Amino acid sequence: YKMNREEKDLYRHSIMVSMYAQLLAKWLELPVDEVELAGIAGLLHDVGLLICHNQKFFLYQMFLALHHYI
Repeated sequence: YKMNREEKDLYRHSIMVSMYAQLLAKWLELPVDEVELAGIAGLLHDVGLLICHNQKFFLYQMFLALHHYI
């Protein structure tokens, strides 16, 4: 499966939001588990777009990014 430009942009955007959410949580000196939750929330904040676009590859990449938290 090859992602189109829109899918790549959404994937990169979600990764960046996750990183910024974790950085903010660390800056606020939140506990480690809350820093991790902030990262997960950042990854999933646009999950509704997945339903709209039926992006199987993006879902798979999100699973790979999240599997160590589960």
